[in-house]
Amino acid sequence: MVQRQNKETGLFEIHIPASITEIREEVLTLNNHKETPYHLGTAKIKYPDGGEEDILTRFYSRSIMAHPDIFKVGKRISLAIQAEGDYAGRAVAQLPGASVDIERLLGKKPTEAIPLTPLAEESIVGEHVVDEEVVA
Repeated sequence: MVQRQNKETGLFEIHIPASITEIREEVLTLNNHKETPYHLGTAKIKYPDGGEEDILTRFYSRSIMAHPDIFKVGKRISLAIQAEGDYAGRAVAQLPGASVDIERLLGKKPTEAIPLTPLAEESIVGEHVVDEEVVA
C-alpha cells in the first residue's frame, strides 16, 4: 500500500493491489467538462486483517481500450482510493505496479542520504590478511 498526494486534486490517495471481478458493459460519463467515459465494475481487495471484499470501482473507457489485455476479469490491477474529501473511499482502476516519482527521479525532491562506509584497505579472509589494492 502506498499513500500519495494526487497532483490534480491535492487530496491524498491510497494505492493498493486488486483483482478485477467485474466490468459492466454500460458506458457512463463523468460530470466534468470532458464528460469522461467510464464503466463501473468491481475489484477484490484484501484488508490488512486478512478479510477480502469486492468494492465498486471506476474503469476509464480509454484505459480499457488501450490495455484490453490488462483490464479484464481476473487480472491484477492497482486501485487509487481517495483517502479524504467528498469522495473518500471511492476507487479508480489503474495499471498494475507503482508509478515513478517524477520529482524524485529528476532530483527535485530531497531524499535521505544513505551513509557510505569506506572500505578497509585490508580484509581478513579465513586466517589470511588480504590487501584489497593488490587483489583489485
